[in-house]
Amino acid sequence: MRSILLTIVLMLVTATLQLIQFNRGSLQKMYFSKNPKKKMNVPYKMCLDATPIYVNATARPTNASLTHTFNVTVIDIQRYSVLVELERTDQKSGWDEISITVDWDSKTYNWPLDNCKQIFMVGNINNGIYEINEDGNIIEVYCDMATDGGGWTVFQRRINGVQDFDLTWDEYRRGFGNKSAEFWMGLDKLHSLTKQGSYELRIELKDCQNETLYAKYGTFKVMNLSENFRLQIAEFSASPGFDDSLSYHNGMLFSTKDRDNDLNSQSCSSVYRSGWWYKSCHRANLNGQYRPCVVNADAMTWHNNSIAVGLRFTEMKFRPL
Repeated sequence: MRSILLTIVLMLVTATLQLIQFNRGSLQKMYFSKNPKKKMNVPYKMCLDATPIYVNATARPTNASLTHTFNVTVIDIQRYSVLVELERTDQKSGWDEISITVDWDSKTYNWPLDNCKQIFMVGNINNGIYEINEDGNIIEVYCDMATDGGGWTVFQRRINGVQDFDLTWDEYRRGFGNKSAEFWMGLDKLHSLTKQGSYELRIELKDCQNETLYAKYGTFKVMNLSENFRLQIAEFSASPGFDDSLSYHNGMLFSTKDRDNDLNSQSCSSVYRSGWWYKSCHRANLNGQYRPCVVNADAMTWHNNSIAVGLRFTEMKFRPL
């Protein structure tokens, strides 16, 4: 067995993403397997500053004349080793004992990172809940790593109407729901995560015909409590033929049934039964009542061609530029 190890320590500070350590090495060891797949533990054989956030590995026969090829899946990243699974790909069978060389590289960052885009950049490509840093506090957010280049922090989702969105000012400030299903992140967090730097907004919608549409804004920010979480958006783009209905709400304060900040003589939140950046009253109402395919302004709607039809799905998310 022979190990060839190379350690390069880098200090890279760019905005809030800090690469602490980059490591690379290879391990040679005799292995055999009766099945096409075999798990193996690969020790780093070096002192790391912390458990790596990202590890990539490849495997090959040490003897280059052998025709074995392997796919390598990283299963569990640990402090002193990484557990991987080798799958033989040149044929669906096991192999006799041969020397296999596993080459690997790892990256260790300051953790938690500050947003889903940074988490995506270090190699996490699966949608799901991740921890991020929010003004020194560790919070959980849902990251969309698949849509439009990945790295989106999701702050609203509607899928089935199970979660009530006709809630109070304090509830909209704190956030509510299930991050893996229907939820609202919370206005305090939404402001905190967009107050510094530049962000873009993407909104995914599914209409009554199950067609998926999107609207995108190159500028997105939610102001603080003293401004009643005023919405700032600009630079609209969208699916072909899709109207810009949210710009009607640009510059508006957030309203709920117990905090009326709209421009209408009535309380738009009370009439349309949701919290939103109402004006007088709305052209987009994505926190409205979950009533798919119903033509009614109190439904979860996005006016297109001046028609308000209840949507089947909505998801709102932002990403740093």
